[in-house]
Amino acid sequence: MTSAHTLVVRLPLETNMKFHLRLVVIIIGITFGIGLEGCQCKVVQFIFGDSLSDVGNNKYLSKSLAQASLPWYGIDLGNGLPNGRFSNGRTVADIIVMFTRSGDNMGLPRPPAFLDPSLAEDDILESGVNYASGGGGILNETGSYFVSCKE
Repeated sequence: MTSAHTLVVRLPLETNMKFHLRLVVIIIGITFGIGLEGCQCKVVQFIFGDSLSDVGNNKYLSKSLAQASLPWYGIDLGNGLPNGRFSNGRTVADIIVMFTRSGDNMGLPRPPAFLDPSLAEDDILESGVNYASGGGGILNETGSYFVSCKE
């Protein structure tokens, strides 16, 4: 019969307590933001999705058949004209922004469409960006149903 041997390394109690004390201080510091008075953090949204979150990316895709350009798309938002959203007003992402704005006063900006030609790199870092595209999915075949092959 063979017996299993276990190697046990015992650290001095003082070393073990110092480690745990440091760990507790770090966790408390992170949790309550101790020492972060000078740090300015900004919360932005980077949105991925399909037509439920699309804020106009598809209107910049020339070969896309999934266009939100019919009169009822956008009638309840902005100027009442089609705006590239596959809804009559707000998308799910807009509603999340609305709740965070009123709920805890974060003041999140509405992320613009990634394909918007007026979008600059600084805007992406400042307000986030919406990559959602109607007809998009996780499989390569998903979008192929919504693209025109005719030129």
